[in-house]
Parts: sequence; C-alpha cells; structure tokens
Amino acid sequence: MRFDVEPISAVPIIVLSERNVRALYHKLTMEGSKRTIEAPNREFIVTIEDDETHYANRPSAGEMHPETEQFIVKDNGGSL
Repeated sequence: MRFDVEPISAVPIIVLSERNVRALYHKLTMEGSKRTIEAPNREFIVTIEDDETHYANRPSAGEMHPETEQFIVKDNGGSL
C-alpha cells in the first residue's frame, strides 16, 4: 500500500496491492475487526464498509464494467 499523487492534476492516489484488497475484504467479514489497514507511518488509513452501509444514503452505486459486474455477482456468489 502506498500513497501517490497524480503528477498532472495533483489528485491523491492510494495504491492497494491485491494482497491489501484481499486483507480488507477479510476484515469486512471478520467479527470484531476495525475494517482498516494503515500505512506504515500512519500517513493515511484505508477503511472498508459493507455495501448496505456505504450506499444507504446514495441514490445508486453506479454502473460497473459488465465483466466486473459478472465477476462480482456470478463468479463470486454475489459478493466480492
């Protein structure tokens, strides 16, 4: 996991490895977890929440690429 800045627009970027994403997903389902991973020097914190909580006050989650949608829904039994 690392923090970068997009060189042209200076937009902050948090780069997660596949391992980081898998760890966050595990933490989402792990009872008692803070659902969080931290950068080594606590430069930033990445946290995760379930879809129900995340999208509770939003009109919609938005569209995904069809292959991504298929992967999430079909290939993984309805969840990431």
